[in-house]
This record gives sequence, structure tokens and C-alpha cells, in this order.
Amino acid sequence: MRRFNSSHHSHLTTSSKYLHHNGQQQELNEHHHRNSTPYWWPLDALLKKMYYSKFTDQSPMNIPQNYDGGNRGDGEDYDDIERGREGMNYELFRDSVPVSLNDGNNHLHHGNDDVDERPSSQNYNDQNSSHRYFTEQPKAKYAALRTHKRFTINPLKACLGSTLTVILLGVMALIILLVVLLLVEKPRQVIVVLSIDGFRYDYLDLYPQYVPTLLNMRKKGVYVDKLKPSFPTKTFPNHYTIATGQYVQSHGMVSNKFYDKKAPFDSKIFTQQLTDPFWWEQGEPIWITAQKQKISTACYDYPASNVQIQGMFPNFYEPVFIHDDYDIQKRISKLRNYLSMTKNHQADAPKLIMYYLGWVDNAAHFHGVPDPSKNLTSESMYFYNALKMVDDMVSNVFQTISDLQLESHVNIIVLSDHGMENVKQKENGIWIQPMLDRYFSYLNMTSLNIYSIADSYTSGTLVDFYVMPNSTDQNARKVAINTLYEGIKGAIDLFSYPCKVYKKEDIPFRYKYTNNSRIPDVLVVSDIGEYSAIDSMFWWGEKADHGYDNEEPAMQAFFQALGPLFKSGGVKAYDSVANIHIHSLLAELLNINPSTRNEGSLDEIKNVLSYEVHR
Repeated sequence: MRRFNSSHHSHLTTSSKYLHHNGQQQELNEHHHRNSTPYWWPLDALLKKMYYSKFTDQSPMNIPQNYDGGNRGDGEDYDDIERGREGMNYELFRDSVPVSLNDGNNHLHHGNDDVDERPSSQNYNDQNSSHRYFTEQPKAKYAALRTHKRFTINPLKACLGSTLTVILLGVMALIILLVVLLLVEKPRQVIVVLSIDGFRYDYLDLYPQYVPTLLNMRKKGVYVDKLKPSFPTKTFPNHYTIATGQYVQSHGMVSNKFYDKKAPFDSKIFTQQLTDPFWWEQGEPIWITAQKQKISTACYDYPASNVQIQGMFPNFYEPVFIHDDYDIQKRISKLRNYLSMTKNHQADAPKLIMYYLGWVDNAAHFHGVPDPSKNLTSESMYFYNALKMVDDMVSNVFQTISDLQLESHVNIIVLSDHGMENVKQKENGIWIQPMLDRYFSYLNMTSLNIYSIADSYTSGTLVDFYVMPNSTDQNARKVAINTLYEGIKGAIDLFSYPCKVYKKEDIPFRYKYTNNSRIPDVLVVSDIGEYSAIDSMFWWGEKADHGYDNEEPAMQAFFQALGPLFKSGGVKAYDSVANIHIHSLLAELLNINPSTRNEGSLDEIKNVLSYEVHR
């Protein structure tokens, strides 16, 4: 190993480098620093020596014999690359590793290991020395490298490299942006639907002093003058149409109470309290459609929301009580919990929240729809209080949203299922059995006893007849159906009763109320304001009702909305829109696909939106 004199030690670095070739090892010693030359230049020179080795077949220091000097070919001075910078002193190479440049022995060999001290600079410059150093002679030989195009650039590769670099930088920037967006994630858009049972389209204008919040909402948001209900204009059929986007004949909820001979139960009669999936499975409500697409939902008292449909409930729901108490704060507390989940970025926070409010409908049924031009009465007070409760509920909803600072993330829809109309009282009712008795008496014929051939489950605005429902004799059923129909039709025509009667197959097409086995065989539809039943004993003192022809003005519902996804400024988007299109609207607002059973269309209601629809 080569040793350094201690007198030189202060001028030396402490590291050593080794080159291996043909089993030989050349120890590279550090050099004296000269003329304040930075200490790294000898190492730089060494790296250049090593780099030259790639042009040889065997020896790292073998220089190709065909180099004839000259330029690299690209117009750049070779010396800038050879020396690393202009004016580099070639004498720096003198203190580098001794190598043999003997043409016949193209390899490195050890220096004199017996020497304790490095030779003087004079010996290094001795041309007769057996150890040649990088002075003038190596410099001349290195000039031969000038013609080698070591740095020739392939344009295609350069272009490709640049392109890949730009792409990589773009991807990195996108990743950073996504990370930032995730870290500052904002609450997603939430849709809150408040359905007010029996809220007629003109209540805001008739009773403005009781509904200031709803009026203010209409002035700030967007509204439809009349939301057209489906036939029959009953609560359950229309709430299910709103939720499913299906006509009544398609979703199967044909009335608030009906008969289904296919029901796998002892009782074949549907009532509002039943929650077995059998009664509801013909429809797919929006909360099921949403859950199929990984959207969380919540329902409070909305019809069918406590039913397991297609094996699913809403993510959050309460038992349905159509005639529930009047506790607003209980409902608001639930809403606050739902919206707080959104505020706190909880993964299961409901994006769709649906409420049912039955107070106005109940008040009208029992106390009637008051004339606003008349003085306040004990009857009208019930109705006005119901209006005020609904308005207070809506006000609390807005206050809750404000408290949580979610104004820019919550969209509110307030709508209703149908309108309402005062009805005539008992003495003026249309009683079907007495009507038949009168008709057959006029014909001097024995009257037809309805109870002997038919069952009926609806009264008021509609009277349904399921004729011989358990009979397997279809011919006998057909005869009985025709007999009942002809008798009622004859009485109506003869005595001008204010109603219409249809056999199932003759129900007007516009009702979309024919193609379902649950639809009655014979149906009586009262004229607006009339009340009918099989007999007067079915009258219970009702003051107002619904269920009439869905084109009647008094049966029209209302729709208004406010939020970032809706138009603003009191815009009237439509004169009239059918409620079958609400499902499509909700699907759009939730950014999901509507149910495959949906029969509505977003095109019929999209003008309420604040943005253009592109799907």
C-alpha cells in the first residue's frame, strides 16, 4: 500500500478509491491542493479517465486508435466537456494516478509500493520515467477523443422523454390537487323533501297570513303553479307515484284501501298500516333506487318508508303514523341529526331526506276548507292552525340549515300529493244502493242487492266494487259485473246523479288506471264536491275530501323549491307538471339513474333546475 509522508498529510484528503482490472487493484491516492484549486477536480479527472474506458474492449484506459481529433460534430467545443470548464490546468492531472501508456501493455499496473514518499514534481515531469503521468503526452492523446460523438442526441427519444416528463409532472400535479380537495372536502348536496298532505295549490294565495315562510320561499326560489296528481287523487297512490315515478296502475297502490285476491294472507284487504312487502313490491321508491347506487337516505313518516322493499329499508327511518301527533320539535331534532352527519362529513350521511306532514289534510277532512272572506270560526281555527304548524315546520327546517351553516349544500322541495274540496253533507249524498232501488222500482223490477254480489272498500269521492271476487265462474262474474254497471249507469242517466260509472276496461285512458288486478271491476267517480258511498251509513261527517278526477282544479297540488341546484328569484317554471316526473327530478338531483320502472321524464320538469342537464 502506498504511504504518504507525514509532511504531506495536512494537504491530503482521507478517502481512497480503487479500480479493479484483470485481478489487479490500483490504489488511487488523493493529491496536494494546488493554487487554491478546489479539491474535487482530481476526482473529476479520475471520473473522466473511467468514462473513457467504455470505448475499449478490455482496458479501462485503452483509447480507440481510430480517433483522429476534430470536432464532436454538433458545433460544441470539446474542451468544455473534456476539462469540465474553460481554462482547466492540465497539470492537475500530474498528481493523479500513475498509469502505463505502453502501447504493448494496455492495462493499469501498480506503482512502486516500496516508496514511502511521493516522488518530486521533477520526477513526474521526467519523460524517461517508467511511470507516465497526465502531462503533455496524455494531453495530446486525449485530443484524439474530439471526434467521438459521445453526446449525440436522438431527437425522437428526446421528444418522447420530454413528453413523458410533462405527463408525469401533470399526473403529480393532479394527485396533489386531489389530495388538497380531499383535505378540504365540502359537504355534499343534500335533498330535503317535505310532503304536505292535502295542501292545495292555491293555499298560499288564499291564506298568506298563515304561511309567511312558504310565501318567502316561493319568492326566493322556483315553483310550479300546479302539480298535477295521479288518479285517484288519494294519499297513498300519489305519495307512491311521487316516490316511484310510476302510474298508479303500475306501482299497484291503487287506493288507500283495496282488495287483492292474490294476497297470500287470510285477509285480502290492504289498509294503510300494513307493511308486508307484498303490497308494495310492484313499485320501486326513490330511496331504494338511491341505495342501489350507494346513496344514503332517510325518511320520516313517509308512506312505505317503513316497508322492506327488495330487501331494503331506508338507511334511516321512523315508523309511519299517518295521523301522528303534532310534535314539530321531534321531527326537527331528527332532521338536525341527519344534517349534522353531513356537516361532520360522515360517510353514511343521508343525501336524500323525505318527510310527510299530514296536519293540513287532517284538519280539512274534519273541519273543512274555510272561506278566507268569512270571519274566523271554531272550525276554521283548526285549519288555520294546521297551516301555521306546517309553516313553522318549514321555518324550523331553514333555521336548522342556517345553524349548521349548510345553506349552500341543502336543497329543499316542498310539495303536496293532492288538493282538497269541501263536500256536501249527508242529506245530499249519492247513496248507491238507494239509487239502484229507485231505478229498478221505476222499471218495475226487483232491485239488485249490491252486498250479495260485490264488496266495496272506498267511499266519499270514489266507490269501488269488487264483484264476486272469490268466484271461479268467470261467466257468472261477467254477468254480475254487467248487471251492476247497467243498473248504476241507468240510474245516473235517468235521474242525473252527479257522478260517473265505469267498468274497469272502460275507465278513461288518461287516468292510467286499468292494467292492474287490484283495480275494481266497477268504479263510481263523484263529481267535484259530491260525496258518495254504498249507503248513508258510510258517511262519518266528513267536511272535505279528495279522490276526484285528477284534472279538477281543486285537486291540484303545489310544488316549490329553494337551494343551489334550483332556479331562484321567484321563477315560475311551469303552469302545470304531473307528479309522476318527481322521481326523475330527484334522481337527477342525487346524480343517479332513475329506477328502471320509472315512467316519468326529467324533460318535463328540468326547467326548475339552475343548471343545464346534459344526460
